[in-house]
Amino acid sequence: MRKFCLLVLISLAFIVSCFATSAFSQPASVPPKEQTAKMDGMSQELKELRSQVQSQAREISELSGEAKSLVNVSKTAIDASTKSAENADLVIKFVGIAFALLAIFGFREIAAFRKLRKEMSRARDKALEVAKQTNKLLTNAREDIEKSKEYVKAIENMKESAEKRSQELASIDISRELPEEIKSELDDLKNKLEFFENLGMPLDAEEYSSRGNALYFQGNIEAALQAYDKAIELKPKYAEAYFNKGVALDDLGRYEEALEANDKAIELKPDYAEAYCNKGAALAMLERHEEALAAATKAMELNPDDAISYNNIGAALDELGRNEDALAAFSKALELKLDYAKAYCNKGSALIKLGRHEEALAACDKAIELEPGLAGAYYNRACAYALLKKRDDALPALKKAIELDPKLREMAKTDTDSDFESLRDDPEFRKLVGLEE
Repeated sequence: MRKFCLLVLISLAFIVSCFATSAFSQPASVPPKEQTAKMDGMSQELKELRSQVQSQAREISELSGEAKSLVNVSKTAIDASTKSAENADLVIKFVGIAFALLAIFGFREIAAFRKLRKEMSRARDKALEVAKQTNKLLTNAREDIEKSKEYVKAIENMKESAEKRSQELASIDISRELPEEIKSELDDLKNKLEFFENLGMPLDAEEYSSRGNALYFQGNIEAALQAYDKAIELKPKYAEAYFNKGVALDDLGRYEEALEANDKAIELKPDYAEAYCNKGAALAMLERHEEALAAATKAMELNPDDAISYNNIGAALDELGRNEDALAAFSKALELKLDYAKAYCNKGSALIKLGRHEEALAACDKAIELEPGLAGAYYNRACAYALLKKRDDALPALKKAIELDPKLREMAKTDTDSDFESLRDDPEFRKLVGLEE
């Protein structure tokens, strides 16, 4: 802008110079007055022109100031624009790099995206298939749940029924002969209890006691004892479990333990007639016959209609040598229970001691008729035949007795009552009882 103003001033000066030269180079033929007049006119014009030039110079000066301001503003704008341009250039470069990177990686990303989309599509299809299968499974599961509910309800009802029946069968006296239908029911109940136990359902004391009773009649005495012990563990004051435990121990020949079990049952239940009765039986096997008689008598007092108590009284009296009293007790037992094989057997023993051998044989025959596997009846028969000196009848009876109960061999061998005195030197007898090989 400064150069422009200078150029304008130089141009104006040149115009003025040319004009002045033209004026002063007029021909000499012009008269002086006219020349003076012209000079005055030109002088006036120059003054006006100078005034105009000065006016224009002032305007130019003003314009120059404004131009400076504009130059400064322009410089600021140019600097800003330069910086903006630099920044824009950086942005353009960055954008270019970004586009270049996108160009490099874009195709790869697009390919990966397309692959991912395909995989997602396959996954969606598979998910839909799984959903269908799941819905089907859920439907089946709902049906199974409904069936399971019915099944569980049936099991609960069966368990409730078993619990009620266990209450009745848990306290039965296993020392007494039971009807076959009761034994069958015990077996069925035992199987149900095992089923419940396998399902994780806990059994109560009565159920364990019932299981023990079933096992006892199946001949599994040791397992029966375990069941009774479990019942006692769950119910420490369970007198019936102690009683049946005593019976099982007695059958195993563990008479001291049987006595303890019966005493515990009596402690828990002082009027327990059956426990007194079994206590008497254990004492008899321990040859504590006076105590056995007292226990059997107490049982009879508590239950006067119990044939077993009278039989046990008779057995104790017989061992004490009170044979007539024993015979009366056995007769009372048979009065109360006509099919009581053991009472017939014991009656035969008392009759033998009383010397009534024929009557003894009749009693033994009746016992065998009622209970063909009763070893004691065969043994008493052999004794009666031997005392009657009927060797050919005595030896087969003794052989049968020993087959049924091998412990009777030792009894015949020692023969404390001398029943087999007539056979003592018989080779077959001696071989049968082990006196000779």
